[in-house]
Amino acid sequence: MIIIIIKDNIIIKLMITRSQYRNNRKKEIKEYKYKYYMSQLIELYSHNKLISNTIAIYSSWIFIHFVSSHLYSTYCTNYSLWGFLSSPIIVSTPVCRGLSWIIYTGSDTIFNMWNVLGTFLLSYVSS
Repeated sequence: MIIIIIKDNIIIKLMITRSQYRNNRKKEIKEYKYKYYMSQLIELYSHNKLISNTIAIYSSWIFIHFVSSHLYSTYCTNYSLWGFLSSPIIVSTPVCRGLSWIIYTGSDTIFNMWNVLGTFLLSYVSS
């Protein structure tokens, strides 16, 4: 394949091999697919903002609950003899109290999420 480039009134002919052409074509196809799927995702989001925002908020709560549970068990109630002896002091620190609040509130939020989802599905099936 020959590509003709015109620059400063000078014609430059470049030869491209088949593999270069295929690689360029693959890149173009990947870019086109990416742009297509992103535009579809943006369009879907614009039509379903309430649903996608709700899913994002609850997913965030699930992630925060998961991380804080592991942080609490690692730093506030260490699984060792020293952790057992120092836990009454460490548990009352502001960090551990905050992690405990996040765990409790996150658990309550996740429980309520399942109640809302169950109520929505039952009302959808029964109607």
